[in-house]
Amino acid sequence: MNLTLRRLLFLVALVSTFASGFRARADEASDARDAREHYLKGTKAYELGSYDEAIAEYAAAYRFRDDPALLYNLGQANRLANHPAEALRFYRMFLLKAPKSAVRREVQDKVTELQKLVDEAKKAAAAQPEATPTAAAPAEKLAPVPPPTSAQPPPSTAQEQRPKRELSVAERAARTKIIAGGVTAGGGVLLIVGGVIAGVLAKQAGDNLTHLNQTHQPFDYDLEQSGKRDQIIAGVLLGVGGAAVAAGATLAVLGARKLRRERSVVLAPLINRNLAGVAWAGSF
Repeated sequence: MNLTLRRLLFLVALVSTFASGFRARADEASDARDAREHYLKGTKAYELGSYDEAIAEYAAAYRFRDDPALLYNLGQANRLANHPAEALRFYRMFLLKAPKSAVRREVQDKVTELQKLVDEAKKAAAAQPEATPTAAAPAEKLAPVPPPTSAQPPPSTAQEQRPKRELSVAERAARTKIIAGGVTAGGGVLLIVGGVIAGVLAKQAGDNLTHLNQTHQPFDYDLEQSGKRDQIIAGVLLGVGGAAVAAGATLAVLGARKLRRERSVVLAPLINRNLAGVAWAGSF
């Protein structure tokens, strides 16, 4: 296997990796929508005073998205539903996952108060000798949802028909440049699409933060950081993708010019769901 073919196979594998990553992004976006739906239902139940229903909805949202803000909401709902032990557990989990939260001092005060209530309840239970001690019901653990494991098929590549006659060394080199340029440009297009998706996610994070602020909800530090990361990723992907498209187009043009010296070649754009690049055809 010569060096040029190895480079070509590497570029094809790189495009396949990017395509799988974009599909994973789509799955994450779907989970985020489900989490938001449960969050909104839980918030509505919370406002109506149906705290047990709010607890169920917030727990369902947390299964789709590991967000510390949901742990805080679960602590609030359990405290108001008179479940001090559960509220204490969720508040402590929130402090572990969001140590720099703006409401940290407030949550610490609630933890101190709830710990006193739990200790007093234990002392009261121990002071009743006739009552048969019963083990406290284990707290329900929120099982994390495993990530999607379905194998994603690699994107299909355009298959070129081999000429009936033997190609010259110059023709093979020119064709390799055209193919490599098309694959590189296709990878650039995928990177640009990924940048657009990351930009959309960053905007959604900003909109969610604005909504939390308008509805007087606690500031979500992790959501802010996620939005910043998506914004940086969008800039990087758009920049690298644009450079890849330019480099691929240049490589394809150079190959076409070289091949044109040998025979007449027609270049045409090739765009489908899995591949973007250039295709060529000529008379043999």
